[in-house]
Amino acid sequence: PVNLGSPVNSSNPDSASSISADGLSLYLDSGRSGGYGWADIWVAKRATTDEPWGEPENLGLTINTEEHDAQASISSDGLVLFFFCLRPENIGGGDLWYTRRTTTSEPWGPPVNLGETVNSSVSENYPKISADGRTLYFSTEDLPGGVGSYDQWQVSIDPIVDLSGDGIVDTAAMCI
Repeated sequence: PVNLGSPVNSSNPDSASSISADGLSLYLDSGRSGGYGWADIWVAKRATTDEPWGEPENLGLTINTEEHDAQASISSDGLVLFFFCLRPENIGGGDLWYTRRTTTSEPWGPPVNLGETVNSSVSENYPKISADGRTLYFSTEDLPGGVGSYDQWQVSIDPIVDLSGDGIVDTAAMCI
């Protein structure tokens, strides 16, 4: 292993990274200064895979809260980001959320809780999306039907068809 060094690593906890399919964006959670909560999600970028990583940028208040936002997992097309968060509106201790954007140069949209299909009264952690974007893997503690204290789970992801290309699936998209 080769330590990524500064600026990706800081004197604060830096962990749970997820790299984009093109190798140009590295999402990580960090407690570094400039954040909004105990841990925030940041992204370090580089122009080519031969260049060093740039200074990580905080994903901002659209994604990060005063709570714990972490464990990002970027989809292979770079348009969906799954993550763990402790928020007052959670179903359980820590829930899994996602955010979308229409292109990789656009900002992230408002986060959406994955709901009771995935989240339970306990904490769901470490979301990882499959390369084909059809399955989300995660861990959950002490959920009925589990084998141990932390088990691995999976859930299929139903594709959303946005025929109008505006990032919203609504009647206007369906009329096309």
